[in-house]
Amino acid sequence: MRYRIGVDVGGTFTDAVALDADSMKLVGIVKVPTTHNHPDGVSAGIQEALVKLMGKNNISPEQVVFIAHGTTQATNALLEGDVEPVAVLSAGSGFWSKRIKSETCFYKLELPAGKSIPVSSYFLKENLEDIEDVKRELLVRGIRSLVAAGAYSVDDPLLEKQICRKVKDENIYCTMTHEISSLYGLRTRTKTAILNAGIMPRMVETTELMVENVKKAGILAPLMIMRSDGGVMNAAEIKKRPVQTVLSGPAAGVAGALLYENLREGIFLEVGGTSTDISLIHNGKVMVKWAQIGNHRTYVTSLDIRTKAIAGGSLLRMENEQMVCGPRSAHIAGLTYCCYAPEGTEDGWEVRTIRASGDEADYYIIYDCKRDRKYALTLTCLSNYAGYIKEDDFSKGNVKLVKKALELLSEYLNKPVSLIVEEVFGACVRELGKAVFKLAEEYHITKEEITLIGGGGGCGAIVPMLSKRLGLPCRLCRNARAISPIGVALAMVRETYERTLSNPTEEELSHMRQEAIRRALKAGADEERIDVEIENNPQKNIVRAIASGVIDGNIKSYELNSEVRLSREKILAGLSAREHVETLNLAEEMYNHFYYIFRFREQRKGLSGFIRKPKNLIYVVGGDGIPALRKSGGYMMKSSVERLSGDLKLFIEKYSEYGDMGEKIPDIYLIVKDKILDYSLLRSCGHIIQMAGHAVEKYERKEEIFFVCAK
Repeated sequence: MRYRIGVDVGGTFTDAVALDADSMKLVGIVKVPTTHNHPDGVSAGIQEALVKLMGKNNISPEQVVFIAHGTTQATNALLEGDVEPVAVLSAGSGFWSKRIKSETCFYKLELPAGKSIPVSSYFLKENLEDIEDVKRELLVRGIRSLVAAGAYSVDDPLLEKQICRKVKDENIYCTMTHEISSLYGLRTRTKTAILNAGIMPRMVETTELMVENVKKAGILAPLMIMRSDGGVMNAAEIKKRPVQTVLSGPAAGVAGALLYENLREGIFLEVGGTSTDISLIHNGKVMVKWAQIGNHRTYVTSLDIRTKAIAGGSLLRMENEQMVCGPRSAHIAGLTYCCYAPEGTEDGWEVRTIRASGDEADYYIIYDCKRDRKYALTLTCLSNYAGYIKEDDFSKGNVKLVKKALELLSEYLNKPVSLIVEEVFGACVRELGKAVFKLAEEYHITKEEITLIGGGGGCGAIVPMLSKRLGLPCRLCRNARAISPIGVALAMVRETYERTLSNPTEEELSHMRQEAIRRALKAGADEERIDVEIENNPQKNIVRAIASGVIDGNIKSYELNSEVRLSREKILAGLSAREHVETLNLAEEMYNHFYYIFRFREQRKGLSGFIRKPKNLIYVVGGDGIPALRKSGGYMMKSSVERLSGDLKLFIEKYSEYGDMGEKIPDIYLIVKDKILDYSLLRSCGHIIQMAGHAVEKYERKEEIFFVCAK
């Protein structure tokens, strides 16, 4: 057998999982304490987890064909100010030199928690004749991390390459802005490069230790590292672009939801002990944005994840005479949940308060006077008491003990137990619900389209309760507590090449595709197994070429969406139960092994009671029977790759509307095999056809394509 291993390094624990490389089934999982204080840092914990995982599951090192880990090292370096001083070197002459100097001049870059990166800025002569003097000065000052910044280097990187070539030696690290981002905007690009340079020396050292400790475990497969956008890249690339891993930790759980759960639509909540990460998955993709680090907008592409300090281990406290929970957790306080306390110890319990360092709030805990033990009364405890957690759930605890603890707290506060529970849940729902609905609103997702998906060890304590109180459907992932390391184990190489283009030509799109492939190859992808998608955001004039691929061509490929396993009748029955479509008339349907596409007609009555024109509803349903796309006012059409251009033009023209403001094109989606291609942002018929043509060029000419539009 062959195995894929994923390691997720958290603040408290390091989790490692093994998956069968062919079936992608979970084989084993282990958890060890994260080794922050070890001389080798967290890499020692990684080695310990690997040895334990392989020993427990009889896995020999040569059977491991893929290994990757998600890390918080870059995030922690920026949060804790564990950074190096940086020098920015730029050059220019003539009319634009003053502007270039201004755009690349920094004195320090502020970080969270009052930390900062010290920055020295040097503006060189255009021929770089003074660069040797600058290099000597930097060596004397002990500055070993540099940024080479040139205007329009995304089009012509020659100047940045010359600067790096002239200053670089074994003691100096150099970051070129064009390697960090291909977007215009010299100041933002330089700022992102400074962040990269500031953590580079420490991240190079950490990465080398990780590689060495993986080798000590006997594994010969190259170590891959999780990026902020949910992909992975090899250690060599991480050493050049460590800033790409800033949000690596939260991205792992989302990758698990996409690749292990085949999640196409939903709001994913990964619930840990201290915080909940919330993200939106739409059309089989997680929403992405440019990461905000401190107060700085950067060009680091990351998943759009909202983090709230409410989770399974959140402690209870009073705020404005109301019971709430968080932000402190039992994990940070080093306490066991009272629902997991030994039964029979409750005879010595009483309520006490603790105050965490740097926090003015008093948190309520249970103290066992007879045995001198402290227990935390957490959100998980309350969810056990309220019956939200099922018997087979990882978070299931002793309800009897929670009841005793709540009775003691009720007496201590002179508040009924029911009121305590209601106030805590109410505060939790207000905070998390606000984040859920704000995320949905920003991406134009209606309440009817929201399904909550739970992952992480604490999801049973949060998601079912949130679902019931918000009136939203929910489900929990398989092996939810291990969804992050599973996501790491399943991750593929992902490289994004972005350009600022208002109306890209065929030549420009082709160049972008080849550049994305080149980057994916450097990051470790197998040459024969790279897939490229091109996305366009005309509002921002940003075009993205996203190349993804597996590491080893010998590993059996797996589809992100499985073939339809349910019968048509079961899918329709599921829609009736889930979407209440039993009141609709089925007007049209199509099928391509991966999806059923249904068009329903909804009869509507006006205010006067007269029947109005029927409204079309489109449902694209995946292999698990769950809708991957829901659209109202929609129509559908079957075509093929060879007829794409002509048929798509006729389809768009047929359902476009014309008025005083000109042509209004509907939202367009293409379904080909297991892919749903979203062109809803594009408002030019020619542009849609051009982008679609690039997307389907890898398919056979006879391959079926379905068009869907929504008005």
